[in-house]
Amino acid sequence: MPTWGFHHNNFARNVVLDVLLRTGCVDDAMRFLGDNPWPNYLTYAIILTHLCRAGDWAGVRACFMAMLRQGFLPSAASLTSVFACCSKAGTMSELLQLLSYALVTGQQLTSAMWTCLIARMCTEGRLDEACRILGNMVRSGSSPTVVTYTPLVRGLFRAGRHDKVSELLGSMASNSCNPDLVLYNVLMDCMMKDKRYDEAIDIYLQLHGSQMKPDAYTLSTLVQALQLSRNIDLLPRLILGTEISYDLVACNCVLSALCKSGFPSQALQFYIDMIGVGIRPDNYSYVGLVDSLCQLEMIDQAIDFYRSVVTNNPDSDTYIHAAILRGLVRRGRNHKAYRILREAVRQNYALDAVCYTIVLHGLFRAHLVEEARELFDNMKHSGIASNTCTYNVMLRGLCRTRNMLAVTQLLTEMECADVQMDSISYNVLVVLLVKLQRISSATALIRAMLSLGMKLSTKTCWLLSRSIGHRFVLEDTTIAESDGSDSTGDLLVCSAS
Repeated sequence: MPTWGFHHNNFARNVVLDVLLRTGCVDDAMRFLGDNPWPNYLTYAIILTHLCRAGDWAGVRACFMAMLRQGFLPSAASLTSVFACCSKAGTMSELLQLLSYALVTGQQLTSAMWTCLIARMCTEGRLDEACRILGNMVRSGSSPTVVTYTPLVRGLFRAGRHDKVSELLGSMASNSCNPDLVLYNVLMDCMMKDKRYDEAIDIYLQLHGSQMKPDAYTLSTLVQALQLSRNIDLLPRLILGTEISYDLVACNCVLSALCKSGFPSQALQFYIDMIGVGIRPDNYSYVGLVDSLCQLEMIDQAIDFYRSVVTNNPDSDTYIHAAILRGLVRRGRNHKAYRILREAVRQNYALDAVCYTIVLHGLFRAHLVEEARELFDNMKHSGIASNTCTYNVMLRGLCRTRNMLAVTQLLTEMECADVQMDSISYNVLVVLLVKLQRISSATALIRAMLSLGMKLSTKTCWLLSRSIGHRFVLEDTTIAESDGSDSTGDLLVCSAS
């Protein structure tokens, strides 16, 4: 362009800079900025806006300092963006420096700036200071919003300062500041963690009465509160009796919650209703339907539906395969699960270690040990890496056969694959060694468990106390205690029970 006598002005440069940043060409934008001999206020404002959106606090800080050195004062909108970025990614001292700058230069703090400062104070655990800042905010004439109150309510609730929470909620009500979905979720979560389940359910009913649509987090919290309060039978009435329409994510959450809570009939009806209102299901919806059909013992229908899904969409992810396999194994249809897995392998469907692990578990439950070992070998030959859970299933199954040679080979393979044994693996081996009366080996393994901070399961402790007596367990506990284990007290309690 200079060849044709055209010289860039700042307006054109700023447009190009904005386009580069909007399209994600940050490095090109920075090089283009370096070639600009006369950046103006708008140049810095554009950069600040994009860097703040990206959460690049180091870049924001450098740009903000360069802006001030050029003598440009940021607008209230730019300063608010810098406050928000600093409160999330900067240090507390930097945020206080920004506050000092705003006060010294006579800038009016916006509600968003006050909110950023209060939220960061709450994150730092400085709740009393956050409350004082809220008071200063009100006295300055700035009105707190629900976003301002939310971090304070969460922090005070977790600190057990319920009186102060009630005071804040009363202040919100008197100022006609209505809760939003985030605050409702925070209140439900805090009530549930404080074991105030009925109040958590009451908050959900308030949310429902406000005609506000709950999200997946709301529904998940509600299910937990109902489960822990042993009122899970209220779930269908609270969810299916609502006039609020859900999106696909919320529908899948409800579907999953109904299945996991033991309401397969309601889950099936909910899926039908979901289709009826025009919501198009996805793989997670299909998983919920397959699970509910299996729970209802509608095995043939579940298999037919699964086959129709994978036939119409051969690239279906592993969730749908794992769902039908899990449903069949839980219902004791282990042979069918084995056949479906082999069929999926022949069709080259997407399978993972979870699918194989589920079927391996079913084969061992059906005492089909050779089939399980063959499937495990086929899994390795197909290139699917076994995880700790897979090895635990194999280990438990082989230990039940008391085939020490096969167990030793599997442990060697785990070591070569760099798969760490977990508490389940150790407990399975201890049980096997005790049953084989290899007491010294069991003792060494228990010591190793204790040194790693692992605990014996209740079943293992019961077997120890029954098979080799309290004396052995107490002696072994004393040895482990001298080794500095932190779990010896738990072992002593278990062995005496």
